[in-house]
Amino acid sequence: MRATLLDAKHAREVVVLRFPFASEMPAGLSIASVQRVVSVKRGADANAAAICLGSAQIEAATHEVLQRVQAGLGSVTYGLLIAATLSDATTVLVRAVELPVVDF
Repeated sequence: MRATLLDAKHAREVVVLRFPFASEMPAGLSIASVQRVVSVKRGADANAAAICLGSAQIEAATHEVLQRVQAGLGSVTYGLLIAATLSDATTVLVRAVELPVVDF
């Protein structure tokens, strides 16, 4: 799996990241829970998880996971991984993005 490189966000912006799972969703199943992992791909930030604003939200109708992100440090690229456990309790689907942050 390769992470999707997103357009940069400014350190002052608050944006919503969308993690779509509909194309892989087996019939009759839904997203039961999600686990979020935040890392630094480029640069340095000792508190990388602080980029996330609140918990990830499951959109049942669209089979998407939404995560609000805030702040971040300029010149840092953050990695966000969402692991979605489906309602059968055995299937886990994963999506990952890289989010560059700028501050100029």
